[in-house]
Amino acid sequence: MTKYLRILMGFCQGFSVIMFVLGMATLFKVGIEPASIGIAVIGLITVVLTFYGARTQRYLLGVAGTLATGLIMPTTLGITPMIVGFILFILVVSLQLFISIFDEGK
Repeated sequence: MTKYLRILMGFCQGFSVIMFVLGMATLFKVGIEPASIGIAVIGLITVVLTFYGARTQRYLLGVAGTLATGLIMPTTLGITPMIVGFILFILVVSLQLFISIFDEGK
């Protein structure tokens, strides 16, 4: 089951990078202001958190970064990225819970 968790974390990493790039493009179109610099810094922290969680196998930390990236980075896609990030969050948390409940004996 952990191989599926690693695959899902790959999707989470890809989603975070795509959202960061789209969000930065949107921020540059709007203009560089102090608020947009703050959003860019927070977005970069969430992407780093996603990769750190995936690298150290702290999957819940990584998926929290994915969810935060989908929520914080502004795009022209509306609410769709937030929903996709939340779906990834639910999938990873559910799979991690399943693994921790049923694979304890192994």
